[in-house]
Amino acid sequence: MGRQGDFINHAADIDTLRRAWRWIKSNPDARYKKFFSESYSAYSLIEDEVLLDLSRQLKQRIYEPCHSCKIYIPKASGILRPYSLLTVEDQIIYQAFVNIIAEKLHPKVASDYYVSNFGHLYAQKSSIWFYRKWSDGYRKFNEAARDAFNNGLKYSASFDLTACYDSLDHGVLRYFLKDIGLNDEFIDLLTHCLSRWTGNEATRIYHNHGIPQGPLSSGLLSEVVLRYFDKKYPRQSKMRYMRYVDDIRLYASSTTELRKMLIRFDRMSKEIGLFPQSSKIEIHEIKNIDEELKSVSNPTEVTIKARRIDQNKIQKRLIELTKRFKIHDATRFKYILAHAIPSAKLNGRLWKLFKLYPAYYESITRYYQRYKKLPKKLADSILKEIQQSPIYSSVTASLVTTIWNRASISQEARLRRIFKAVWSPRVLVTEAELNATLGFAMTNLGYLTPNQLAYALKTREWYVRVRITQAINQNKYAHDFVEKVLNEKMRDKSNEVACLAALVSIEQNISLVGSAREINIRAAQILKRAGKIGRMPRGFCWSSIDRYFSRWLDNQAGGVNWKNIFVARYGHAEHLALNCMRYAGLNVNSWIMAMDVFNDLLLDCLYQHDSSIGKYELGKIGSVLMSTGRFAKKYPTLYTMIKNVHDKRLECELAHAVVKSTGRPTGSIKFRYFSHEAKPLIKRAFQELATLW
Repeated sequence: MGRQGDFINHAADIDTLRRAWRWIKSNPDARYKKFFSESYSAYSLIEDEVLLDLSRQLKQRIYEPCHSCKIYIPKASGILRPYSLLTVEDQIIYQAFVNIIAEKLHPKVASDYYVSNFGHLYAQKSSIWFYRKWSDGYRKFNEAARDAFNNGLKYSASFDLTACYDSLDHGVLRYFLKDIGLNDEFIDLLTHCLSRWTGNEATRIYHNHGIPQGPLSSGLLSEVVLRYFDKKYPRQSKMRYMRYVDDIRLYASSTTELRKMLIRFDRMSKEIGLFPQSSKIEIHEIKNIDEELKSVSNPTEVTIKARRIDQNKIQKRLIELTKRFKIHDATRFKYILAHAIPSAKLNGRLWKLFKLYPAYYESITRYYQRYKKLPKKLADSILKEIQQSPIYSSVTASLVTTIWNRASISQEARLRRIFKAVWSPRVLVTEAELNATLGFAMTNLGYLTPNQLAYALKTREWYVRVRITQAINQNKYAHDFVEKVLNEKMRDKSNEVACLAALVSIEQNISLVGSAREINIRAAQILKRAGKIGRMPRGFCWSSIDRYFSRWLDNQAGGVNWKNIFVARYGHAEHLALNCMRYAGLNVNSWIMAMDVFNDLLLDCLYQHDSSIGKYELGKIGSVLMSTGRFAKKYPTLYTMIKNVHDKRLECELAHAVVKSTGRPTGSIKFRYFSHEAKPLIKRAFQELATLW
């Protein structure tokens, strides 16, 4: 477990990581899990290898989070709720960190469970699930409210927070994490991850606030801050305080007491950088406690298995709940609709509600998805809606899912025409969920040409590449093309994409083509587990220099046999490579200094091995950087890279005050140099080195 205060090592403990993975798989939130069903299956095949790798990355302090993929879900108000899809490995790391937080927090909050706090209640280590059953907390919340009402507390007020997850400031989070005993190193890595997850691959705009909405872990992390309200509210006999996640309810015997409390809570929220929804704050006398409780925030819906139900009664009840095409009780409507069998009697009514209330698109499209084949009239309506490009891309994506394999043969030509019209390069950049869903459907149906498919698989969003890779099949595309594409994706820089590509290649009996050294490590692990390769390719040593360079060279470190080059000095070289990785993409000035030092040691070792290129004195790179020299002739690409880095270093303000050749002041090296010039040069140099070593 490491030192007592070494919380990163505690998170890296293999038992902590196994528990994190177990809780991710047992997460009852079907909405989030549906995005990862195939990925979870793939990672389950190699979970021992993955968890061991993540443990070592944390212990070596080299773990680097990926970007999240953002999707946007319409709310009843018409604005969007951001939803963050994290890679499976990031989900595991995030959950492992929150496991440590949960253990530190629990002794301080357990006494509030089912008393003042009723949501996101930690179930502790031995439980199958991370949280206690939400329905128990929801029921006890309602029971406590009824008790307050029956005890004469007839006045109520709600205190809802605006965009709580999105607004949560990382500085505030740091304060409360330190308050429960966590150290700066642990908090630094966690907030670094949180900041990375606020941006996506396309924009790379990062915030210093917000926690990702969607992952299991975020609920408990929010409790670290929200417990501030639990600690500060005054315990009074004529007042009752209850909180379900970010929904606070106050009950009192008079309006005066409530006003005092609301002002106090408003001050508290501002102290921690959160903001109340002023439109929802209202003091009122309770007339009917059951009506009062209907407005309490409902937790994430989970699949409900019902007993045999009278469908006639279901239909009548749904019609009653939607009189004049208004949804009068959203919670009850969604609950009952989840039990309805599709019928012509309901289809038209629900379609009109779908048009009026886009926020309920998931419940309504799930109802339509119970059809094996959609009725022609309904399918026509869906196709027309897709063609008109609804305002919300997540709604369009859900319609695509509903129809792509449920349309009749007679509608095939129209389906193809509309899908092709919606598909465009512009969509590839801006609408991740729609692109992923439409790309999956069109690939599965064979609507994309090989060139279009190859282009789509170059999109920046890893989740889109995952979904399209899943759909590639030999029923619609030639074997040689499928073989080429899947082999390329097994070398994708995203572990998640490569993992799925390996799984699909096994299912379709696709052979591994080309050098195994260039394959992504997750793909190699799956192929090895399936018996497709006998052993892991050379260069996959967990602590190798290749691994450090692969982290920022898009898994294209060349597969150099570094141990043969550095021999007894390998440990020193490994440390220098670690420094290169630490600064790569983060601080270009520091990175170029680190890379120049690595190149210095590399040259010293090469010259010791190869007397044909002359002699070298450590620390004097410039002495061998002549274009006509023996080193340049034998290693032309490596020479170009080392000279380029060394010359650029001389312009860096961390190396010298002025540029020696021009006398001008040195400055900061631009990121564009790192991404557009240095990285391609280093990849080619290492490829050359790999052919000779």
